[in-house]
Amino acid sequence: MILLVEKEKKIPIIMIDDAHNLSKEILLNLKVLYEFEMDSKDYVTLLLVGKKELKMELSKGMYDYLKQRILVNYKLEGLNRQDIKEYVKTRLQLANVNHDLFSEDALNALYSCSHSSFRRLNTLILNCLLLGYQKKKETIDSEIVRVAKGEIDLE
Repeated sequence: MILLVEKEKKIPIIMIDDAHNLSKEILLNLKVLYEFEMDSKDYVTLLLVGKKELKMELSKGMYDYLKQRILVNYKLEGLNRQDIKEYVKTRLQLANVNHDLFSEDALNALYSCSHSSFRRLNTLILNCLLLGYQKKKETIDSEIVRVAKGEIDLE
């Protein structure tokens, strides 16, 4: 890593998603990334992305070495009803769909069923599109959302 930073002027980024699932042993071993000559210069950027359980785990004293290097701690709030409408509209526009494919009641159902989670919302939208295609629907309605939710068992 040192050669990469000093010769190529590039700082590697390591991103760990779902870091709340990391074992204590792995979290403790992240110390290796910051040893040897790294106290004076950063040779790697580490992004830990996870649920609130990660923050609670890192608050323990055994992770002080890691807490001392945290530059930003950001909490992403869930999506509200308007966010979901805009998100769906934008995603459909990116796919060159320029009409209201999801009815207003379907968008409200997406909000209710997704529990403000991007992953759940994306999975639900995909299943709605598949069901709508299978049923030759021109517009996705709340009934399609309800069936899609039942198929993926979001609760």
